[in-house]
Amino acid sequence: MFVLLLLVPAVSVSACNFGDNNWALGCDFPGNDFKNLQIPGEQCGQACVDDARCTHFTWNTYKRGTCWLKEGQASDIVCNNDRSFVCGQIVHKNCKPNFGDQNWAFQCDFPGNDIRNVKVEASECGQACSDDARCTHFAWNKYDGCWLKDTKKLFTDAVCTRNPSDICGCVRDCEEAGETFKHCKPEFGDKSWALRCEFPGEGFKTVQVPASGCGPTCLWDTRCTHFSWTSANNGSCVLKSGRIAFSDAICTKDFDTVCGCERNCSRDNSLQKLAWNQEFKKSEDGLDIEILLDFGNGPKLYRIGYYQNDIPQAPCMTPGTKIQGQCRFLRHCVLEGFHADFDEFLQHARVCEDGYVS
Repeated sequence: MFVLLLLVPAVSVSACNFGDNNWALGCDFPGNDFKNLQIPGEQCGQACVDDARCTHFTWNTYKRGTCWLKEGQASDIVCNNDRSFVCGQIVHKNCKPNFGDQNWAFQCDFPGNDIRNVKVEASECGQACSDDARCTHFAWNKYDGCWLKDTKKLFTDAVCTRNPSDICGCVRDCEEAGETFKHCKPEFGDKSWALRCEFPGEGFKTVQVPASGCGPTCLWDTRCTHFSWTSANNGSCVLKSGRIAFSDAICTKDFDTVCGCERNCSRDNSLQKLAWNQEFKKSEDGLDIEILLDFGNGPKLYRIGYYQNDIPQAPCMTPGTKIQGQCRFLRHCVLEGFHADFDEFLQHARVCEDGYVS
Protein backbone atom coordinates (compact mmCIF):
# COMPACT_ATOMS: atom_id res chain seq x y z
CA MET A 1 0.00 0.00 0.00
CA PHE A 2 1.06 3.55 -0.37
CA VAL A 3 2.50 5.09 2.79
CA LEU A 4 2.02 8.77 3.46
CA LEU A 5 5.40 9.99 4.70
CA LEU A 6 5.35 13.55 5.91
CA LEU A 7 8.02 15.97 6.97
CA VAL A 8 6.15 18.82 8.60
CA PRO A 9 8.12 22.05 8.33
CA ALA A 10 8.64 24.30 11.31
CA VAL A 11 6.34 27.32 11.34
CA SER A 12 7.99 30.63 12.11
CA VAL A 13 5.87 33.03 14.17
CA SER A 14 6.33 36.72 13.52
CA ALA A 15 6.66 39.25 16.31
CA CYS A 16 3.37 40.60 14.95
CA ASN A 17 1.26 37.79 16.30
CA PHE A 18 -1.20 36.41 13.74
CA GLY A 19 -2.05 33.43 15.91
CA ASP A 20 -4.68 31.39 14.06
CA ASN A 21 -6.02 34.43 12.21
CA ASN A 22 -5.11 35.90 8.84
CA TRP A 23 -4.64 39.35 10.42
CA ALA A 24 -2.71 40.98 13.26
CA LEU A 25 -2.48 44.30 15.13
CA GLY A 26 0.48 46.67 15.03
CA CYS A 27 1.82 45.72 11.59
CA ASP A 28 2.06 46.78 7.97
CA PHE A 29 2.84 45.30 4.55
CA PRO A 30 4.68 48.17 2.82
CA GLY A 31 4.11 48.78 -0.88
CA ASN A 32 2.05 47.12 -3.62
CA ASP A 33 -1.00 49.37 -3.00
CA PHE A 34 -3.48 49.55 -5.86
CA LYS A 35 -6.52 51.02 -4.11
CA ASN A 36 -7.56 52.60 -0.81
CA LEU A 37 -10.97 52.89 0.80
CA GLN A 38 -12.21 54.98 3.73
CA ILE A 39 -13.97 52.25 5.73
CA PRO A 40 -13.91 50.89 9.31
CA GLY A 41 -11.14 48.43 10.16
CA GLU A 42 -13.50 45.47 10.58
CA GLN A 43 -14.54 45.82 6.91
CA CYS A 44 -11.04 45.91 5.42
CA GLY A 45 -10.47 42.16 5.19
CA GLN A 46 -13.80 41.58 3.44
CA ALA A 47 -13.04 44.41 1.02
CA CYS A 48 -9.85 42.55 0.05
CA VAL A 49 -11.76 39.28 -0.36
CA ASP A 50 -14.29 41.00 -2.63
CA ASP A 51 -11.62 42.43 -4.96
CA ALA A 52 -10.09 39.83 -7.30
CA ARG A 53 -6.75 41.70 -7.43
CA CYS A 54 -6.29 41.90 -3.66
CA THR A 55 -4.01 39.40 -1.90
CA HIS A 56 -3.20 41.33 1.32
CA PHE A 57 -4.12 44.57 3.07
CA THR A 58 -3.26 47.17 5.71
CA TRP A 59 -5.68 49.39 7.64
CA ASN A 60 -4.73 52.47 9.66
CA THR A 61 -6.36 55.60 11.05
CA TYR A 62 -5.32 57.82 8.14
CA LYS A 63 -8.30 60.03 7.17
CA ARG A 64 -10.27 58.54 10.08
CA GLY A 65 -9.76 55.02 8.76
CA THR A 66 -8.24 53.88 5.47
CA CYS A 67 -8.05 50.35 4.06
CA TRP A 68 -5.09 49.85 1.72
CA LEU A 69 -5.69 47.03 -0.76
CA LYS A 70 -2.50 45.40 -2.04
CA GLU A 71 -1.67 42.94 -4.80
CA GLY A 72 1.03 40.42 -5.63
CA GLN A 73 3.32 38.65 -3.19
CA ALA A 74 3.18 40.13 0.30
CA SER A 75 6.35 41.99 1.26
CA ASP A 76 8.12 41.40 4.56
CA ILE A 77 5.88 42.37 7.42
CA VAL A 78 6.83 45.44 9.46
CA CYS A 79 5.89 45.44 13.14
CA ASN A 80 5.37 49.00 14.36
CA ASN A 81 3.76 48.34 17.76
CA ASP A 82 1.03 50.81 16.80
CA ARG A 83 -2.17 48.93 17.58
CA SER A 84 -4.15 51.33 15.42
CA PHE A 85 -2.60 49.51 12.44
CA VAL A 86 -4.05 46.24 11.17
CA CYS A 87 -2.55 44.07 8.43
CA GLY A 88 -3.63 40.77 6.93
CA GLN A 89 -3.41 38.27 4.09
CA ILE A 90 -6.09 36.50 2.10
CA VAL A 91 -4.11 33.29 1.95
CA HIS A 92 -6.47 31.38 -0.30
CA LYS A 93 -6.63 34.11 -2.96
CA ASN A 94 -5.00 32.95 -6.22
CA CYS A 95 -3.58 29.97 -4.34
CA LYS A 96 -3.63 26.40 -5.63
CA PRO A 97 -2.34 23.43 -3.58
CA ASN A 98 0.60 21.73 -5.25
CA PHE A 99 -0.05 17.98 -5.51
CA GLY A 100 2.63 17.33 -8.13
CA ASP A 101 2.48 13.60 -8.87
CA GLN A 102 1.38 12.76 -5.32
CA ASN A 103 -2.13 12.13 -3.99
CA TRP A 104 -1.66 14.62 -1.12
CA ALA A 105 -0.40 18.14 -0.51
CA PHE A 106 0.41 20.55 2.33
CA GLN A 107 -1.63 23.58 3.39
CA CYS A 108 -4.93 22.54 1.81
CA ASP A 109 -8.43 21.19 2.41
CA PHE A 110 -11.35 19.60 0.57
CA PRO A 111 -14.18 21.51 2.29
CA GLY A 112 -17.29 19.64 3.47
CA ASN A 113 -18.52 16.08 2.90
CA ASP A 114 -17.14 14.87 6.25
CA ILE A 115 -17.91 11.27 7.27
CA ARG A 116 -16.17 11.22 10.63
CA ASN A 117 -13.16 12.48 12.52
CA VAL A 118 -10.25 10.26 13.53
CA LYS A 119 -7.58 11.26 16.05
CA VAL A 120 -4.43 10.10 14.28
CA GLU A 121 -1.11 11.61 13.28
CA ALA A 122 -0.76 13.34 9.91
CA SER A 123 1.24 10.42 8.52
CA GLU A 124 -1.66 8.04 9.32
CA CYS A 125 -4.55 10.03 7.83
CA GLY A 126 -4.25 8.68 4.27
CA GLN A 127 -4.20 5.10 5.54
CA ALA A 128 -7.23 5.79 7.77
CA CYS A 129 -9.12 6.90 4.66
CA SER A 130 -7.98 3.83 2.73
CA ASP A 131 -9.20 1.57 5.55
CA ASP A 132 -12.72 3.05 5.43
CA ALA A 133 -14.55 1.90 2.28
CA ARG A 134 -16.75 5.02 2.34
CA CYS A 135 -13.81 7.44 2.34
CA THR A 136 -12.57 8.97 -0.90
CA HIS A 137 -10.76 12.13 0.31
CA PHE A 138 -9.23 13.30 3.57
CA ALA A 139 -7.95 16.39 5.35
CA TRP A 140 -5.81 16.71 8.47
CA ASN A 141 -5.08 19.64 10.76
CA LYS A 142 -3.31 19.95 14.09
CA TYR A 143 -6.50 20.87 15.96
CA ASP A 144 -9.04 18.26 14.85
CA GLY A 145 -6.84 15.51 13.48
CA CYS A 146 -8.01 13.55 10.42
CA TRP A 147 -11.31 14.22 8.66
CA LEU A 148 -12.52 11.38 6.42
CA LYS A 149 -14.63 12.61 3.50
CA ASP A 150 -16.93 11.13 0.88
CA THR A 151 -16.97 13.28 -2.23
CA LYS A 152 -16.06 13.25 -5.91
CA LYS A 153 -13.89 16.25 -6.61
CA LEU A 154 -10.98 17.20 -8.81
CA PHE A 155 -7.58 17.78 -7.25
CA THR A 156 -8.08 21.33 -8.51
CA ASP A 157 -11.07 21.67 -6.15
CA ALA A 158 -8.74 21.64 -3.13
CA VAL A 159 -8.42 25.02 -1.41
CA CYS A 160 -5.46 26.54 0.38
CA THR A 161 -5.54 26.96 4.15
CA ARG A 162 -3.64 29.23 6.53
CA ASN A 163 -1.68 26.59 8.39
CA PRO A 164 1.39 25.18 6.56
CA SER A 165 1.05 21.88 8.43
CA ASP A 166 -2.49 21.19 7.14
CA ILE A 167 -2.74 18.26 4.71
CA CYS A 168 -5.36 17.10 2.25
CA GLY A 169 -5.42 14.21 -0.18
CA CYS A 170 -7.40 11.70 -2.19
CA VAL A 171 -7.47 7.90 -2.02
CA ARG A 172 -10.40 6.85 -4.25
CA ASP A 173 -12.31 8.42 -7.16
CA CYS A 174 -9.46 10.87 -7.61
CA GLU A 175 -10.29 12.95 -10.65
CA GLU A 176 -7.58 14.87 -12.48
CA ALA A 177 -8.26 17.76 -14.77
CA GLY A 178 -7.29 17.96 -18.44
CA GLU A 179 -4.94 15.39 -19.94
CA THR A 180 -3.19 14.37 -16.71
CA PHE A 181 -5.04 11.10 -16.14
CA LYS A 182 -5.36 10.30 -19.85
CA HIS A 183 -1.57 10.11 -20.22
CA CYS A 184 -0.89 8.41 -16.89
CA LYS A 185 1.26 5.26 -17.06
CA PRO A 186 2.05 3.03 -14.05
CA GLU A 187 5.71 3.16 -13.00
CA PHE A 188 7.16 -0.32 -12.45
CA GLY A 189 10.83 0.62 -12.72
CA ASP A 190 12.76 -2.61 -12.13
CA LYS A 191 10.06 -4.04 -9.83
CA SER A 192 7.36 -6.56 -10.70
CA TRP A 193 4.59 -4.40 -9.19
CA ALA A 194 3.40 -0.80 -9.14
CA LEU A 195 0.95 1.38 -7.22
CA ARG A 196 -2.26 2.93 -8.53
CA CYS A 197 -2.76 0.50 -11.41
CA GLU A 198 -4.54 -2.57 -12.68
CA PHE A 199 -4.28 -5.11 -15.47
CA PRO A 200 -7.60 -5.06 -17.39
CA GLY A 201 -9.58 -8.26 -17.76
CA GLU A 202 -11.33 -10.80 -15.60
CA GLY A 203 -9.54 -12.89 -13.01
CA PHE A 204 -10.01 -16.57 -12.28
CA LYS A 205 -9.93 -16.18 -8.50
CA THR A 206 -10.26 -13.48 -5.82
CA VAL A 207 -8.52 -13.82 -2.46
CA GLN A 208 -8.92 -11.54 0.58
CA VAL A 209 -5.35 -10.64 1.55
CA PRO A 210 -3.41 -7.43 2.33
CA ALA A 211 -1.68 -5.70 -0.58
CA SER A 212 1.68 -7.13 0.49
CA GLY A 213 0.28 -10.67 0.20
CA CYS A 214 -1.13 -10.41 -3.32
CA GLY A 215 2.13 -11.06 -5.19
CA PRO A 216 3.05 -14.14 -3.11
CA THR A 217 -0.52 -15.45 -3.51
CA CYS A 218 -0.09 -15.23 -7.28
CA LEU A 219 3.25 -17.04 -7.09
CA TRP A 220 1.77 -19.89 -5.05
CA ASP A 221 -0.92 -20.53 -7.67
CA THR A 222 0.74 -21.95 -10.80
CA ARG A 223 -2.13 -20.72 -12.97
CA CYS A 224 -1.51 -17.09 -12.01
CA THR A 225 0.66 -14.88 -14.20
CA HIS A 226 -0.40 -11.40 -13.01
CA PHE A 227 -2.68 -9.76 -10.45
CA SER A 228 -4.59 -6.65 -9.41
CA TRP A 229 -5.30 -5.61 -5.81
CA THR A 230 -7.85 -3.18 -4.38
CA SER A 231 -8.86 -2.26 -0.84
CA ALA A 232 -12.43 -3.50 -1.43
CA ASN A 233 -13.71 -5.97 1.19
CA ASN A 234 -10.68 -5.35 3.40
CA GLY A 235 -8.29 -6.22 0.58
CA SER A 236 -9.13 -8.13 -2.60
CA CYS A 237 -6.42 -9.79 -4.68
CA VAL A 238 -7.65 -10.75 -8.16
CA LEU A 239 -5.52 -13.49 -9.72
CA LYS A 240 -5.30 -13.46 -13.51
CA SER A 241 -3.82 -15.71 -16.18
CA GLY A 242 -2.44 -15.05 -19.66
CA ARG A 243 0.38 -13.45 -21.59
CA ILE A 244 0.81 -9.83 -20.61
CA ALA A 245 3.27 -6.94 -20.88
CA PHE A 246 3.93 -4.42 -18.11
CA SER A 247 2.91 -1.77 -20.64
CA ASP A 248 -0.61 -3.25 -20.62
CA ALA A 249 -1.20 -1.94 -17.08
CA ILE A 250 -3.41 1.13 -16.77
CA CYS A 251 -3.71 3.80 -14.08
CA THR A 252 -6.71 3.80 -11.78
CA LYS A 253 -8.50 6.75 -10.23
CA ASP A 254 -7.93 5.09 -6.86
CA PHE A 255 -4.52 5.52 -5.26
CA ASP A 256 -4.90 2.46 -3.00
CA THR A 257 -4.54 -0.11 -5.79
CA VAL A 258 -1.63 -2.36 -6.74
CA CYS A 259 -0.93 -4.46 -9.83
CA GLY A 260 1.92 -6.79 -10.68
CA CYS A 261 3.15 -9.62 -12.87
CA GLU A 262 4.93 -12.73 -11.59
CA ARG A 263 5.26 -14.99 -14.68
CA ASN A 264 5.67 -14.52 -18.45
CA CYS A 265 6.02 -10.77 -18.04
CA SER A 266 7.32 -8.67 -20.92
CA ARG A 267 8.98 -5.32 -20.20
CA ASP A 268 8.03 -3.97 -23.61
CA ASN A 269 5.87 -4.73 -26.60
CA SER A 270 8.05 -6.97 -28.76
CA LEU A 271 5.90 -6.54 -31.84
CA GLN A 272 6.37 -2.79 -31.71
CA LYS A 273 10.06 -3.22 -30.90
CA LEU A 274 10.67 -5.24 -34.09
CA ALA A 275 8.09 -3.34 -36.14
CA TRP A 276 7.55 -6.49 -38.24
CA ASN A 277 10.69 -5.97 -40.27
CA GLN A 278 11.79 -8.03 -43.25
CA GLU A 279 12.97 -10.97 -41.15
CA PHE A 280 9.89 -11.82 -39.09
CA LYS A 281 6.48 -12.47 -40.58
CA LYS A 282 3.26 -14.10 -39.53
CA SER A 283 2.40 -17.43 -41.10
CA GLU A 284 -0.44 -17.52 -43.62
CA ASP A 285 -2.89 -18.74 -41.01
CA GLY A 286 -1.84 -15.84 -38.74
CA LEU A 287 -1.16 -18.15 -35.81
CA ASP A 288 2.60 -18.64 -35.95
CA ILE A 289 5.86 -16.80 -36.66
CA GLU A 290 8.06 -17.35 -39.71
CA ILE A 291 11.50 -15.95 -40.43
CA LEU A 292 13.08 -15.03 -43.77
CA LEU A 293 16.55 -16.63 -44.02
CA ASP A 294 19.07 -17.33 -46.78
CA PHE A 295 21.18 -20.47 -46.29
CA GLY A 296 22.85 -20.17 -49.69
CA ASN A 297 19.93 -21.12 -51.90
CA GLY A 298 18.15 -17.77 -51.81
CA PRO A 299 15.90 -16.27 -49.12
CA LYS A 300 13.14 -18.50 -47.87
CA LEU A 301 10.52 -18.41 -45.15
CA TYR A 302 11.13 -20.89 -42.35
CA ARG A 303 8.64 -21.86 -39.68
CA ILE A 304 9.97 -21.20 -36.18
CA GLY A 305 9.56 -23.61 -33.27
CA TYR A 306 10.64 -23.82 -29.64
CA TYR A 307 13.57 -26.03 -28.64
CA GLN A 308 12.54 -28.49 -25.93
CA ASN A 309 14.17 -31.58 -24.51
CA ASP A 310 11.19 -33.86 -25.05
CA ILE A 311 9.99 -35.63 -28.20
CA PRO A 312 12.31 -34.20 -30.87
CA GLN A 313 10.52 -34.16 -34.21
CA ALA A 314 12.78 -32.50 -36.77
CA PRO A 315 16.32 -31.26 -37.32
CA CYS A 316 16.67 -27.54 -36.67
CA MET A 317 19.15 -24.74 -36.18
CA THR A 318 19.33 -21.44 -34.31
CA PRO A 319 18.32 -18.53 -36.60
CA GLY A 320 21.37 -16.85 -38.13
CA THR A 321 23.78 -19.59 -37.03
CA LYS A 322 24.75 -23.12 -38.06
CA ILE A 323 24.13 -24.64 -34.63
CA GLN A 324 22.36 -27.93 -35.25
CA GLY A 325 19.90 -29.51 -32.91
CA GLN A 326 16.56 -31.14 -32.48
CA CYS A 327 13.36 -29.36 -31.55
CA ARG A 328 9.74 -29.93 -31.00
CA PHE A 329 7.65 -27.52 -33.03
CA LEU A 330 4.48 -26.60 -31.21
CA ARG A 331 1.94 -25.14 -33.58
CA HIS A 332 0.11 -21.97 -32.54
CA CYS A 333 2.12 -21.40 -29.35
CA VAL A 334 5.16 -19.63 -30.77
CA LEU A 335 3.30 -16.39 -31.44
CA GLU A 336 2.38 -16.17 -27.75
CA GLY A 337 6.02 -16.56 -26.77
CA PHE A 338 7.00 -13.89 -29.29
CA HIS A 339 4.54 -11.48 -27.67
CA ALA A 340 5.39 -12.30 -24.08
CA ASP A 341 9.16 -12.09 -23.85
CA PHE A 342 11.29 -11.60 -26.94
CA ASP A 343 14.58 -12.37 -25.16
CA GLU A 344 13.24 -15.73 -23.99
CA PHE A 345 11.81 -16.31 -27.45
CA LEU A 346 15.26 -15.95 -29.04
CA GLN A 347 16.84 -18.32 -26.51
CA HIS A 348 14.46 -21.14 -27.41
CA ALA A 349 13.63 -20.43 -31.04
CA ARG A 350 14.80 -22.88 -33.72
CA VAL A 351 14.07 -23.07 -37.42
CA CYS A 352 13.37 -26.23 -39.40
CA GLU A 353 15.92 -26.72 -42.18
CA ASP A 354 13.43 -27.75 -44.82
CA GLY A 355 11.18 -24.83 -43.98
CA TYR A 356 8.17 -26.95 -43.18
CA VAL A 357 6.83 -28.62 -40.08
CA SER A 358 3.87 -30.91 -40.19
